[in-house]
Amino acid sequence: MFDTHAVARSLAAADFTPAQADALTDALRLAVEQGDHVTSDQFKTGQAELRAEIASLDTRLSTQIAEVRTEVANVAADLKSDMKLVKFGYGPVVLGLLIKLVFFP
Repeated sequence: MFDTHAVARSLAAADFTPAQADALTDALRLAVEQGDHVTSDQFKTGQAELRAEIASLDTRLSTQIAEVRTEVANVAADLKSDMKLVKFGYGPVVLGLLIKLVFFP
């Protein structure tokens, strides 16, 4: 329970005017009544839940990053293989065609 009289007395003792003390006490009372606060246990529970969710997301993200790295490495290997084929496989064929076209039209 929120003791508004005790709060108003404390504020008056701290040199607040009665009007200031009443206004601040009313604002504090409304905040307490609206329930926009949590207990220490509720806060700790929420914090633990968030930490667990972050850890889960971290694990999933790490797994996905590893999968992407593997996929990129596979694509890079395929490209290197294709480039070797172009360089050494098709190169002589293209050169032969050029020679035929130039020297034996």
